[in-house]
Amino acid sequence: GTFTPRTTGAHSLVYEAADSFGNKGTSVVSVNVGGGKAGNVLGQTSLTIGPGTKGGYTEQYIYDEKVSMIVNVSNHGLIQFNMRGPVGANQDWPDGMILRVAGPTVTVSSYSHDKLIFGQAPNPFAADGKLGVDALLEFQVVNVIVSGVEYIKVRIWFQSEELTWSAAGNGGMIGIEDGSQAIYRRVSDFNGKDAYNIYAGPFWVSSYSDLNGSITIKELRIDGSSCTKPGI
Repeated sequence: GTFTPRTTGAHSLVYEAADSFGNKGTSVVSVNVGGGKAGNVLGQTSLTIGPGTKGGYTEQYIYDEKVSMIVNVSNHGLIQFNMRGPVGANQDWPDGMILRVAGPTVTVSSYSHDKLIFGQAPNPFAADGKLGVDALLEFQVVNVIVSGVEYIKVRIWFQSEELTWSAAGNGGMIGIEDGSQAIYRRVSDFNGKDAYNIYAGPFWVSSYSDLNGSITIKELRIDGSSCTKPGI
């Protein structure tokens, strides 16, 4: 079969076999999953996603790592970031858990860009002076257990300031942890088309052609460290 670990570190694969006579055997294989590339994974290049184009970094899947980017958004028409889960066959409209930047809001959906939106926040790029300048944009998706219930917890930062979310239906919740500004959704709610989106997936960005979203990613870190915040 296929073994897809969610996190780096030590894992154990346990094989068990039995026959009709009641004989049983067990074998344990230890697997150590190393971390991804440290620092800026784009190297000396940048990634520009304009209207109707897409691209990403697929050499390492993202699970609970903090993703940190230096971005320059010239138009926030509609830009999608795949945060977890598979991109799917249509790379223009990824099937994973999506952070969508569009118009006055940013939203997070458990499946595709608008199928199961469960949180929304004001779009920081819609503020005066935020287009056409370098800025620090970061996101992180983690699993947390609160009072015996497991949740997906989504956090977004713009220029090191965390966005404050409001619930938008589809199981979205706020205030699960004291003092948290994050948006939450129960893991048990991921039980349909979004079932695979609790798992790791590639970093992928796309822009809808009719709405002219355009972004250049100048630096990308997925090792948990933050890019240096530009002055705006």
